[in-house]
Amino acid sequence: MLRSALFIALLAAGQRAAAQGADVAIDLELTAATTSGIYTGFVDDAVPNVKQWLGIRYANPPIGSKRFMPPEAAVDNSTHYYARDYKPVCFQQSGSHTGLFWELVPEFQNQDPQGEDCLFLNVWAPKKPVVKKVPVLIWVCGGGQQEGGGHAPYQVPDHWVERMKNHIVVTFNYRLNVFGFPGARAARENVGFHDARLVVEWARDNIAAFGGDPENMIIWGQSAGAGVVGSYIYANGQDPIVSGAIAMSGAVNNPPPDNSSKFTTLAGAAGCGSLSAEDELSCMQNVPALRLQDLVQGTTLPGTNTTAPRFGAVIDNITVFANNTDRLAKNLTAKIPLMTGYTTHENSAFGGYISRDQTAPPPGFSTAPGPSLGCAVQAEIT
Repeated sequence: MLRSALFIALLAAGQRAAAQGADVAIDLELTAATTSGIYTGFVDDAVPNVKQWLGIRYANPPIGSKRFMPPEAAVDNSTHYYARDYKPVCFQQSGSHTGLFWELVPEFQNQDPQGEDCLFLNVWAPKKPVVKKVPVLIWVCGGGQQEGGGHAPYQVPDHWVERMKNHIVVTFNYRLNVFGFPGARAARENVGFHDARLVVEWARDNIAAFGGDPENMIIWGQSAGAGVVGSYIYANGQDPIVSGAIAMSGAVNNPPPDNSSKFTTLAGAAGCGSLSAEDELSCMQNVPALRLQDLVQGTTLPGTNTTAPRFGAVIDNITVFANNTDRLAKNLTAKIPLMTGYTTHENSAFGGYISRDQTAPPPGFSTAPGPSLGCAVQAEIT
């Protein structure tokens, strides 16, 4: 039945493409009809037993009046797309970093381009799975709610999926820094967390088209991504959708109750100062995205001595709560298994290190979080 519906949809899409002079050769084995479009993936010769779909839209562009707002699900049952390329990651607030991650293993960092229209996901599935309904892992990247995305080179799971043949992996972009966690007077919600929830809903509705089991999905995050997972468990007690969760090197944190002063400071630098809450929001929704990106990336705000603010989750009592222990005691959290833990050299990559060709610490060398930790990690990767 699904196959027939897919064929009819593809026939209509092919007729439209032919009328426009486009290539209409479509491989049904690599094509999935979803609620956000009909996507034809590909097989890479480097991993010949893995089907890949890159750059699937799961939400409408969060631009203009939709900036700083919860995401809207993309609805498109008929347009055909070739899902062969990654889409831009969400705007990053990376600043100027030093340390192991950025200097020795940049493969943990996301690649450009960046953009505001960034709410896309990627799917990797075994070509010949060893089970009929394939379990699904939904990966949530880390990055301190400032940076991260769905295709950092060392987090692309294609070779892993080929080795295991028994699971599907979904990765995705979610909004970060001020775009995902504005904390404004008129826009308090942590919309980056809403993005993650929408991805899970998209997977529930569509993963069967890729061979996955919507009743056997696990949300899995690392570092700040683990914080997303922790918040997800507290916020979705009635309908978690997923059947389990993994939180690596992180957990739900204790964010501030209010970020509005940071947003107002940024608004003033963007030309939206001294306005009511609603007018401030409307003005900021009309500031060019690259202008906002430049402001949050700067060390100080233009014309001031004010440090450019960093934005993160706040207590909105929708995605993040002030009373997590009470919610846990009252059984308001998701009733699903949770696996959590940390690494041997936890947090050491953020400390200082001495490269092997140096005989003394460089100027400004810091041993925090400890001189031996950075060295231990460095020894593993150099």
